[in-house]
Amino acid sequence: MIISIKGHTYEMGRKEFKGLIAQVSKSIPNKPTIIALEKDDYAEMRNDVFQTQKDLTNAIVSWNKKGYKVKYKRSI
Repeated sequence: MIISIKGHTYEMGRKEFKGLIAQVSKSIPNKPTIIALEKDDYAEMRNDVFQTQKDLTNAIVSWNKKGYKVKYKRSI
């Protein structure tokens, strides 16, 4: 699969991508954040931080309607 990170593209397997998501998720502070968007064999790493859980949920629903799988972290 092809991964876009800050304008650079990389190719890696799905298992490596899942590891990358897990690693990034650990390093993000406890704020509602979209980590990545995934569609077909393409993923884009993001760092969209939201003020509230509701804003995050609305963004997730919006991206899901466009056909993307959203990797995110909710704050505790």
